[in-house]
Order: sequence, then structure tokens, then C-alpha cells
Amino acid sequence: MKNSKDTSKVFIVLGHTHKPLLKKIDDHIIYANAGSWVKRTATFCLFDPSTNSISLYKWNDGKAIKIDQLS
Repeated sequence: MKNSKDTSKVFIVLGHTHKPLLKKIDDHIIYANAGSWVKRTATFCLFDPSTNSISLYKWNDGKAIKIDQLS
């Protein structure tokens, strides 16, 4: 069992052709499915170590559009 003051996190990141999704499992685990870069709507995840967060984006007309973010 983790100490309640422990701020470490585990990010589980998968890329597949399923629905893109960010899901907080508990205070220490975030599940991220990046979706697919090759499907009609390309999606991807970006991890930011400075904020210990992960964001889900879709690529549209040459621009990255943020869909969701968890930390």
C-alpha cells in the first residue's frame, strides 16, 4: 500500500485502433489509449513531465486539438 503522501504516478499508455481515452484508475494510475494515428481522425497522447500530466489530442487540418488532460 502506498503512503498517502506519495505523489508518484504510473501512466499506462497504449496505442491501438480502439476509441482514444484517458481514464484515472486511482490517485496513482492513469490509463491512456492513444487511439490511432492512421485512422480518419488521427489521435495521440503527449506526456508533460513538468506537470506529471498526460493529454489526448486529435490532429485536424494540420493542428493539434486537445481532447482531454489528466494529472
